[in-house]
Parts: sequence; C-alpha cells; structure tokens
Amino acid sequence: MPRLHSIEIENYRSFYTRQILELDSKSNKKVTALFGPNSGGKSNTARALAVVQEIVISSANANWILPHEPFLLRQGASSEPTSFTIRFEHSGRQFAYSFSYTSERIVYEELKEKSQNTNKMRVIFRRSKDNSLNASANKHGFNATLMRKTRKETLLITKAFEDNNKYAGFVFDLAYSLIIIPGDMPHFSDIVVDILRDNPRLKEKTIALMRRCDFAIRDIELIDVPITEEMVSFLPLPDSIKREFIAGGATAITTTHIVRDAELTAVGSAKFDFDSQESMGTKKFLETAAPIVDALEQGKTVYIDEFGAFLHPTLSKTIVSLFKSNENQSGAQLILNTHNTALMSQADLAREEIVFVEKNLSEESVITPSYKKSIRKEEAFAKRYLDGLYGAVPLIRERA
Repeated sequence: MPRLHSIEIENYRSFYTRQILELDSKSNKKVTALFGPNSGGKSNTARALAVVQEIVISSANANWILPHEPFLLRQGASSEPTSFTIRFEHSGRQFAYSFSYTSERIVYEELKEKSQNTNKMRVIFRRSKDNSLNASANKHGFNATLMRKTRKETLLITKAFEDNNKYAGFVFDLAYSLIIIPGDMPHFSDIVVDILRDNPRLKEKTIALMRRCDFAIRDIELIDVPITEEMVSFLPLPDSIKREFIAGGATAITTTHIVRDAELTAVGSAKFDFDSQESMGTKKFLETAAPIVDALEQGKTVYIDEFGAFLHPTLSKTIVSLFKSNENQSGAQLILNTHNTALMSQADLAREEIVFVEKNLSEESVITPSYKKSIRKEEAFAKRYLDGLYGAVPLIRERA
C-alpha cells in the first residue's frame, strides 16, 4: 500500500505562502496530530488533501470544474494558481507529484521519482502552461498524443490512468488509499455505509471494536429503502435530481441491543433506529470506527477532522493507540485535527507527532512541527501549550 509522506499547500483557502504538512519521518511515525485555535486552518489541511484526491480521480469527468479556492486576503491572489505537492512512497519507490491550477485550467503538472542510484529526483514528466511536455516524458508514456486528448482542466495523470500508464497507477493507488473524514460530515456518510456493505468481515471487526470500547451494540444492519415519487414530490428540486433520489434509494441503519429480564439474563434483542435512537457519541464513534478498521486492515491513511468531538477522552486515546501499537502491522497512518490536549500526554504522542497550525498577522495559516519549538522532553507539554507558551492557541482579550 502507498505511504503518504507530506503534502505542500499554496494559495488555497487560508494558506497563501507554501506550507508543508509532514506526515512521515525517519522514525516512520504512524500518527500526526494537529493542534491549533478555531479558524486557525487545521480543517483546511484536510480539505486540501481531499481536493488533491478529488482532482486526481475525477478531473477527466465530463463537465468537470476545477475547485479553485484561493487565499482572499492578499491582493492579486485570486488570479494566482493554487498549487499542491504530495510526496509518497510506493513499492519502495519514492515520488513527488505536483500540480497548479486556476479556475480555468491546469497551468503546471509534474511527476518526479527519486533515483535509487543517485538519490536525486528525476523528472518522469513535466507539463507546462502551454501544454508542452519535457523531452523525456514520451519514454514514460506521457506523449503528445495523450496531451492532445487531455482537456485544459484535466490532469494529465488522470488521462494517463485511462490508458493504464503504470506511473499514473502509482498516483491513483495513493489517491485511493486516502480516507478523509471532514468535521462537517453528515451522520453515517455514504463512505461508511459502502465500507460496511461491501465487506462483511470488516463490518464484524467494526462491531468488535465498538464492543471493545464499551458500546453495547451487538450487530449493525443496513436495509435498502425504496424512495417513491410521492416521497420526493414536495421537494423544491429539479426533476432530474428527484429521479436520481428515486433510482438510488436510501439506506436505513439499525443497531441490535440485548434485552434482559429482571435478573439481567439475556432473553432477546431489540433493534434501534441508528439515526433517531443512538446517541451522538455512538454515531460519531461508528462514523470513525469503520474507516479506522479499514485503514488498519489495508494500510491506508485516514484523516479525521474534529477528532474527539463527542467522544470520551479515553476512547480518543484508544483510537490513537491502535495506530501506535503492534496491532498496526499494515503501516496505516492516522492524521487528526483536535482540541483534545489530553492526547498530548495520555496517548504518549511524541514531539515529532505533534504539529501546530495557526494564523499569522496577515491571517495566513502557518504549519509548524512541534520539534521546531525547541521543547524539552521533560516539559509538562499539554499545560505549557494551554498556557500559550508554544503559540497556536486562541488569544483572549479582556475586552472586545
């Protein structure tokens, strides 16, 4: 399974100058925890990775529109391109894939691989603003014919994947290995439903994890529910959207609990409607439990925004510990945005596993690994962070 090493972000949402989120190191870390104030930019790192994933996978689709969201607080930035670079490892080979785009077109794209002989990065292909390619691109399957078939708003790597280009396959393997859970995700997203529906073994392991974490759920059932014309007739939506709802149907989720008699002996079971009868904490845990089990099974990278919201700190610690323990034999990675400072000590996060994200005086988000803060190992890290000694906390004024 591919392993993501870092993502570089430039001129995207709250990021203007290039910032690097390092996710791997010589210590082969498996957890990266981002701390910072509200509106500091933590969630935008998750969004940035999701945008990279989306553009790579979908940019060849008909009617594709580039998701250009530049930094708005710098004069001229709205006309400048957004740029991303992901560095990753695949089958022992190391790659750096970059692209830049405006609202109208891809203006730059490049894939490089580290040479095993010289340790230098060699260019596999480079696409310029005029859609010209570097001289050596052809021998790797990125030729003028492929470029002519690629629309200005489409990544060349996406089009090359349609032709079974092996280098495009490396990038797509990385994109498909990412599981990104935004903080504003609707309860029980389609992603989680698909995970549980398509893999019965994974569903059983998800239920086992919930029972291990003191949830009383004994089973989860997914039930297809038809949507009729009558059910959507009153909705203020175009007919085409209504037809999609009818064709796709809906999924009802029930959970099974044990019914006991007066002596607390199990005498039967009861089914709960997941959405209306389970607690918010149960919903949030299940939303993350299935992707976590999937990541641990397959060696994927899972990024959870607003990690720990509605969860007891002990449960948050347990999830982090799963990735740091010997149970993680696949090399799965966990990235999390959180305000739960108890994780700094309870989950034994190492300094290289902690990253701060905050805004500077220009309201640009800045990413700073904690090891650059000259923090001593014996320091009371969580307390000193909350006291504001490392920055990346809200600045509260006595009066507005």
